[in-house]
Amino acid sequence: MVYAQKMVVCVVPVKNGSPSGIAREIRIEGTDQVFLPYGTDYLLRFRNMHSRRAVVSVEVDGDDALDGSRLVLGAGEEGELEGFMEGSTVHKMFRFIEKTAKISKHRGDRMEDGLIRISFQFEKPPRPRPPYRPLMRRRRGWEDDIILRDSVRSMEKGPASYSAELGVADLDYTPEIQTSGITVPGADTNQHFRSVHVGPLEPEEHVIVLQLLGEKSDGEEVVQPLLTRKKYRCPTCGAKNSSRAKFCPDCGTNLT
Repeated sequence: MVYAQKMVVCVVPVKNGSPSGIAREIRIEGTDQVFLPYGTDYLLRFRNMHSRRAVVSVEVDGDDALDGSRLVLGAGEEGELEGFMEGSTVHKMFRFIEKTAKISKHRGDRMEDGLIRISFQFEKPPRPRPPYRPLMRRRRGWEDDIILRDSVRSMEKGPASYSAELGVADLDYTPEIQTSGITVPGADTNQHFRSVHVGPLEPEEHVIVLQLLGEKSDGEEVVQPLLTRKKYRCPTCGAKNSSRAKFCPDCGTNLT
């Protein structure tokens, strides 16, 4: 679970059609890494902690996961993306698999393989209402002409629909560790989205990048996903520790 710029993003492994918990990311050399066993279905969960709406783009392995659209999250709203969108519907969940030599030969290797890139912008605050100004009336014969004190100014570009095309932004992040896994369509699902309109967005774009790994640094395959709720037993003294702990509080053993 990553929190940055008032946006929470997490990877949720799915087992037998139900979320099994939130996967914990481990920051290694500046990279937020999530360890999943090969063959795991997963979804992405978002929570907008801002007081304004957020517009979110998602790229998985360098591909636009939203089929040219973007997700809109209201203030304080939580949402999920279960897989690659087709039109306005998701039919298949995300599935993380091993990138074998056969797969690499067929599709090639990409720098973005194993990366989930989430970029988002917040809606601009609403424009304040102008102060009340009374109208001046000028009598001319039997008719009354209404004259405004100030001329009407041109407004900013009106609300835009973000169900239209979206250019894929350049990837500005290069991982230190190359992954041997990719995301493909997995189990059947049926998630629907509807089109909404938002106002002008703040020009600043924020980015969160997660790296999915199916192997540890020593080449051993991951057997179970690392979840936030999981407790670990210290190999030295046997004390149970949170997965957040880097050192055992009882004996000081390095748990990482």
